[in-house]
Amino acid sequence: RVFYTPGNHDLWVHTAEDKTIADSIHKLFHLLSLCDDEDVDVFPVALCEGLSIVPLFSWYNSDFDRNDPFPTEQYSFDKYCKWPMDRHNELWRYMLYLNKRFLEVPHEGSVITFSHFLPRHGLPFWGHVAGLVKA
Repeated sequence: RVFYTPGNHDLWVHTAEDKTIADSIHKLFHLLSLCDDEDVDVFPVALCEGLSIVPLFSWYNSDFDRNDPFPTEQYSFDKYCKWPMDRHNELWRYMLYLNKRFLEVPHEGSVITFSHFLPRHGLPFWGHVAGLVKA
């Protein structure tokens, strides 16, 4: 089986897509539809007895870095994304909201989660670059 969760480069809207993809949220749902067509799992699955795989939608949140919570435009990992919302304050909340229904479902046994971005504090990231949007 193949599991997938989108990251920043996946949601870039290239000039060749301008006529068919309105924005990066539109592209997200287009990618999810393609994954469904190809039997790629993007939502939680009970893989076998006692084991669930739970892909998580996420996005950068500069508050993740408690020592340097202010992003700078010098580093733009989603520079080709087109967002219909504020990418600094609303986007990461929107992505978390997409997980809400799946996280409310009880999972028996072990749960393996994954996301494109860091899921929790304590994991290594480039904290030495001031202004870098973290996780």
